[in-house]
Amino acid sequence: MTKRPIRKGVLDFEDYMHRAYEYLRQISRQPKRAAIKAERVDRQRKLIKEDWEETMTPEEAAWCMSQITERAREYHCSDSYRAARAWKKSQVRRFKRLRSCCGSREWVAYRWNPEKGRNDKYILGFNYGH
Repeated sequence: MTKRPIRKGVLDFEDYMHRAYEYLRQISRQPKRAAIKAERVDRQRKLIKEDWEETMTPEEAAWCMSQITERAREYHCSDSYRAARAWKKSQVRRFKRLRSCCGSREWVAYRWNPEKGRNDKYILGFNYGH
């Protein structure tokens, strides 16, 4: 079958159907994309509102707090204690966001997890010198 010449600016039926299909596909995705974006924003707001202790088990939070207070005794005006599981990106982001303009002390600590049979890596820190 030979193609006949098309006037400039005029679409043949196949091009028209292809563009219409793409347009309809794009429109049908927009509500899904909006819902996904809204869910992400809600998740980020929730992460910001939660304290780091609320994201961990009570045993983990107590262990982290004891590690932090042990090191914080050496510094004057230490506050804004923070901790994060190193394998959770959202917690690491929150941890970095909580740094202050004054001095801060951060370090990595390992805690044995008998359920997993290995050490879990935590990032601990606090701010000082206000």
